[in-house]
Amino acid sequence: MIRNVPSSMKQLAHDVNGLMACAQFSVDSLALSTDVMARSRALQLQSVIDNTVLYCREIMLAAQEPQKNVKGRIPLDDVLQNVKALLVPASKNVVIKIEASQKAPQIYASDKARLHRILTNLGRNAVHAMLGKNGGKLLFRVWGPPSVLWIDVSDEGPGIGSDAVQLLNDASEARFAHGGRARFGLRTSSALAKDLGGELQVVKTTATGTTFRLSIPRLVPKS
Repeated sequence: MIRNVPSSMKQLAHDVNGLMACAQFSVDSLALSTDVMARSRALQLQSVIDNTVLYCREIMLAAQEPQKNVKGRIPLDDVLQNVKALLVPASKNVVIKIEASQKAPQIYASDKARLHRILTNLGRNAVHAMLGKNGGKLLFRVWGPPSVLWIDVSDEGPGIGSDAVQLLNDASEARFAHGGRARFGLRTSSALAKDLGGELQVVKTTATGTTFRLSIPRLVPKS
């Protein structure tokens, strides 16, 4: 556990974390290449990015997790639309759809960055999987019981195999599965979900599609 980190160091970690998000786009381009060497480089760089992000996360959250700002609330749809905008340029013939069974769910503004990274990671993996099958549909579905917010990320790709659950905790998960599906950022996404007080699960994976479910606590009602 990293303790007693100066505020200046936390700010530096925050800035480095942002740079890693920019580097991610280059890795995505390499991963889609048909060149074996380029794909190998993508795996190496992805491992570096994920490890750096996890280290920055430890520094930024050192000593104690900041309290939720109950006044700082934003629509979840803002995050989803931003994720969609990032995915569309690389999606080609993949249809990206956002569906909410409940009206305008909100999240804490302080959770925005982590939630955005989780959904972007899952979306990138899904798009990559479906490009290998000449397209399909990527669906972000928002629903769940009164105390928990569920965000399901479903695709029509080839599935991720019988080791899907282990991938969420596998330190070497930045690799390609049999059949070519990318498995980028799952360990990081799982760790960030826990930071949000929730969890990331695989609720379905078959030869015709995969669904990940992110579960996070709902907002405390305003008094």
